[in-house]
Amino acid sequence: QSSGNVTSRKIIIGVAEGLPNKIATTKFNPQTSPYGPQSCSLPLLLQAGMIVYVTKGVSFPADLVLLSSSEPAGIAYIETSNLDGETNLKIRKGLPQTAALVHYDQITTELRDTPVYCEQPNKRLYSFQGSMQLAVRGGGASLLFLSDKSMFLQRGARLRNTDWVYGLVVYAGKETKCMLNSVQTKRKIARIHRLANYLMVCQFGMLLMATITYTY
Repeated sequence: QSSGNVTSRKIIIGVAEGLPNKIATTKFNPQTSPYGPQSCSLPLLLQAGMIVYVTKGVSFPADLVLLSSSEPAGIAYIETSNLDGETNLKIRKGLPQTAALVHYDQITTELRDTPVYCEQPNKRLYSFQGSMQLAVRGGGASLLFLSDKSMFLQRGARLRNTDWVYGLVVYAGKETKCMLNSVQTKRKIARIHRLANYLMVCQFGMLLMATITYTY
């Protein structure tokens, strides 16, 4: 699929496997949360197209596009020390067109079935290319580009100094940028341990041969 200048795959907001035609969330419980879904703590259950609600101090469970927050103009503060070791807070800002959507019913009404196009999963930790075809009242659609990295919330970063945010899952599980950048470390064995293992194998072989020789 492609939209604008972005060669991409297509995501429909709220449409996920087993959850068609509705905004998909994790642990949605409107009785215990005035803003809709509770904070997400099960990243393995997430799929692209879901909308999640993350609270202050919680790490983002997937790669998200910031939609709105508790702060004016959809601003959020995040810490990326788990990703790059930097402890200074970074500012993120949601789309102006979605910053006013601060309640679950608003998001359900305004963003249901909205198509989003984003690039294929890649290792570029601080880069994201995408677009959203947001319906305009009275008919038609407005093409919004999501190419500003200030809208992107990486999995593993932590929400700070902001009570809550709503985010759209664009990459989940093994497709997230931090997972694609993770390198499996090779098991290191000291030379003395290798030598000890070799001598033990040789000793066992000699004992086995001696046992067979004296037995027969």
